[in-house]
Amino acid sequence: SPEKLKGGGKILLVPFRAGNNVIASKELDKIAFRMMQGISVALKDNKPFFDILINLDQSHPDFVIDGYFTVKKESSNFLVKWFFKKKKYMLGVEGKLMDANTREVIAIFSDTMTSGSPSEDFVFLGFRIGQNIGDFIRTSLNTQ
Repeated sequence: SPEKLKGGGKILLVPFRAGNNVIASKELDKIAFRMMQGISVALKDNKPFFDILINLDQSHPDFVIDGYFTVKKESSNFLVKWFFKKKKYMLGVEGKLMDANTREVIAIFSDTMTSGSPSEDFVFLGFRIGQNIGDFIRTSLNTQ
Protein backbone atom coordinates (compact mmCIF):
# COMPACT_ATOMS: atom_id res chain seq x y z
CA SER A 1 0.00 0.00 0.00
CA PRO A 2 1.15 3.59 -0.60
CA GLU A 3 1.03 3.96 3.19
CA LYS A 4 4.58 2.55 3.27
CA LEU A 5 5.82 5.51 1.21
CA LYS A 6 4.61 8.13 3.68
CA GLY A 7 7.92 8.11 5.56
CA GLY A 8 9.98 8.59 2.40
CA GLY A 9 13.15 6.56 2.04
CA LYS A 10 15.59 5.35 -0.57
CA ILE A 11 14.28 4.45 -4.03
CA LEU A 12 16.45 2.38 -6.34
CA LEU A 13 15.80 3.21 -10.00
CA VAL A 14 16.50 0.21 -12.22
CA PRO A 15 17.03 1.33 -15.84
CA PHE A 16 13.99 0.26 -17.85
CA ARG A 17 14.65 -2.49 -20.42
CA ALA A 18 13.26 -3.35 -23.83
CA GLY A 19 9.90 -5.13 -23.63
CA ASN A 20 8.46 -7.58 -26.18
CA ASN A 21 7.96 -5.18 -29.08
CA VAL A 22 10.98 -2.95 -28.47
CA ILE A 23 14.55 -3.52 -29.64
CA ALA A 24 17.35 -2.97 -27.10
CA SER A 25 19.88 -0.35 -28.25
CA LYS A 26 22.29 2.32 -27.05
CA GLU A 27 19.56 4.86 -27.83
CA LEU A 28 17.15 2.98 -25.55
CA ASP A 29 19.76 3.07 -22.76
CA LYS A 30 19.98 6.85 -23.20
CA ILE A 31 16.17 7.14 -23.07
CA ALA A 32 16.11 5.01 -19.88
CA PHE A 33 18.72 7.28 -18.30
CA ARG A 34 16.70 10.42 -19.13
CA MET A 35 13.61 8.73 -17.72
CA MET A 36 15.45 8.12 -14.45
CA GLN A 37 16.41 11.82 -14.41
CA GLY A 38 12.74 12.73 -14.93
CA ILE A 39 11.68 10.57 -11.96
CA SER A 40 14.41 12.15 -9.81
CA VAL A 41 13.38 15.70 -10.74
CA ALA A 42 9.73 15.00 -9.92
CA LEU A 43 10.52 13.48 -6.51
CA LYS A 44 13.35 15.84 -5.52
CA ASP A 45 12.78 18.37 -2.73
CA ASN A 46 9.38 16.99 -1.83
CA LYS A 47 7.96 15.76 1.41
CA PRO A 48 8.27 12.94 2.22
CA PHE A 49 11.90 13.03 1.19
CA PHE A 50 13.19 10.34 -1.15
CA ASP A 51 16.84 9.52 -1.77
CA ILE A 52 17.26 8.39 -5.37
CA LEU A 53 19.70 5.51 -5.87
CA ILE A 54 20.88 4.37 -9.27
CA ASN A 55 23.42 1.87 -8.05
CA LEU A 56 22.88 -0.95 -5.58
CA ASP A 57 26.39 -0.49 -4.14
CA GLN A 58 25.43 2.86 -2.61
CA SER A 59 23.22 1.47 0.15
CA HIS A 60 20.21 -0.69 0.77
CA PRO A 61 17.04 0.73 -0.86
CA ASP A 62 13.61 0.77 0.75
CA PHE A 63 11.80 0.78 -2.61
CA VAL A 64 12.54 -0.26 -6.19
CA ILE A 65 11.14 1.14 -9.46
CA ASP A 66 11.52 -1.30 -12.33
CA GLY A 67 9.90 -1.72 -15.74
CA TYR A 68 9.95 -2.12 -19.49
CA PHE A 69 9.54 -0.09 -22.63
CA THR A 70 6.36 -1.31 -24.34
CA VAL A 71 6.29 1.00 -27.37
CA LYS A 72 8.97 2.84 -29.34
CA LYS A 73 7.77 4.00 -32.76
CA GLU A 74 8.43 6.87 -35.09
CA SER A 75 6.54 7.93 -38.20
CA SER A 76 8.12 6.75 -41.42
CA ASN A 77 10.42 9.04 -43.37
CA PHE A 78 8.30 8.25 -46.43
CA LEU A 79 5.25 9.96 -44.89
CA VAL A 80 7.33 12.87 -43.65
CA LYS A 81 8.99 13.44 -47.02
CA TRP A 82 6.11 12.85 -49.45
CA PHE A 83 3.07 13.91 -47.46
CA PHE A 84 4.68 16.78 -45.53
CA LYS A 85 3.73 15.17 -42.25
CA LYS A 86 5.57 16.14 -39.10
CA LYS A 87 7.83 13.46 -37.72
CA LYS A 88 6.15 11.90 -34.69
CA TYR A 89 7.62 9.78 -31.92
CA MET A 90 5.72 7.46 -29.59
CA LEU A 91 7.14 5.96 -26.41
CA GLY A 92 5.42 3.74 -23.85
CA VAL A 93 6.41 2.09 -20.58
CA GLU A 94 5.02 -0.25 -17.94
CA GLY A 95 6.48 -0.61 -14.51
CA LYS A 96 6.03 -1.10 -10.84
CA LEU A 97 7.06 0.35 -7.54
CA MET A 98 7.96 -2.36 -5.03
CA ASP A 99 9.01 -2.72 -1.44
CA ALA A 100 12.72 -3.62 -1.74
CA ASN A 101 12.63 -6.05 1.18
CA THR A 102 9.42 -7.99 0.61
CA ARG A 103 9.08 -7.43 -3.19
CA GLU A 104 5.45 -6.50 -2.51
CA VAL A 105 4.09 -4.40 -5.36
CA ILE A 106 3.00 -1.01 -4.03
CA ALA A 107 1.92 0.52 -7.35
CA ILE A 108 1.73 -0.46 -11.02
CA PHE A 109 1.89 2.19 -13.70
CA SER A 110 1.94 2.58 -17.46
CA ASP A 111 2.33 5.64 -19.65
CA THR A 112 2.48 6.28 -23.38
CA MET A 113 3.32 9.63 -24.92
CA THR A 114 3.39 10.92 -28.50
CA SER A 115 5.50 13.89 -29.49
CA GLY A 116 3.73 17.18 -30.13
CA SER A 117 6.50 18.66 -32.27
CA PRO A 118 9.49 17.32 -34.24
CA SER A 119 11.91 18.58 -31.56
CA GLU A 120 10.29 16.24 -29.02
CA ASP A 121 12.32 13.09 -29.70
CA PHE A 122 12.46 9.80 -27.78
CA VAL A 123 14.90 11.20 -25.20
CA PHE A 124 12.56 14.15 -24.55
CA LEU A 125 9.57 11.78 -24.19
CA GLY A 126 11.59 9.56 -21.83
CA PHE A 127 12.26 12.52 -19.53
CA ARG A 128 8.57 13.54 -19.57
CA ILE A 129 7.41 9.97 -18.84
CA GLY A 130 9.89 9.88 -15.95
CA GLN A 131 8.39 13.09 -14.57
CA ASN A 132 4.92 11.56 -14.92
CA ILE A 133 6.02 8.49 -12.94
CA GLY A 134 7.48 10.70 -10.19
CA ASP A 135 4.31 12.82 -10.14
CA PHE A 136 2.19 9.64 -9.96
CA ILE A 137 4.13 8.47 -6.90
CA ARG A 138 3.82 11.89 -5.26
CA THR A 139 0.08 12.25 -5.92
CA SER A 140 -0.69 8.70 -4.77
CA LEU A 141 0.90 9.70 -1.44
CA ASN A 142 -1.16 12.84 -1.14
CA THR A 143 -4.49 11.16 -1.85
CA GLN A 144 -4.20 8.70 1.05
